[in-house]
Amino acid sequence: MDATFEADLIDLLPQLRPIARRFARSADDAADLLQDTLVRCLENRDRFEPGTNLIAWASVMMRRLRINEVRREAIVPHVAFDADRHEPVAPAVQAVAAELREALSLIDRLPADFRQALVLLRIEGEDSDAISARTGIPRNTIRSRAARAGHQLAAMAGVA
Repeated sequence: MDATFEADLIDLLPQLRPIARRFARSADDAADLLQDTLVRCLENRDRFEPGTNLIAWASVMMRRLRINEVRREAIVPHVAFDADRHEPVAPAVQAVAAELREALSLIDRLPADFRQALVLLRIEGEDSDAISARTGIPRNTIRSRAARAGHQLAAMAGVA
């Protein structure tokens, strides 16, 4: 199975690249995310059920890696280096904090059922089947509410 799994994973590279570009801030970040995803998939190949959708499985791995990266950056902000001055450049923490407060304020304004679906599914990265089992809400309803919440957030933020 290993050789087939690896070959199938390599065949998915053209499909995984654009997904990585959507998740990442730059082409370099996308390449790193894709590489990390491939490593994670290879490390967890024993968890993949043959006959199921490999692209979906790899995409979930990629999304979770990106979510973890974003969480890590929120805790330990990325510090750029100013080559001309030979010193680190700290990000504008006040601006980041203000953006976070604004985002949380917008999320708080969502209807409770939309907010719950968004937080559990998109922010915490829980599986919709697990959320459904715990809450008794059908899986597709959870997904629909999270999607609608995203559209409402975009509209409230003036992005849509």
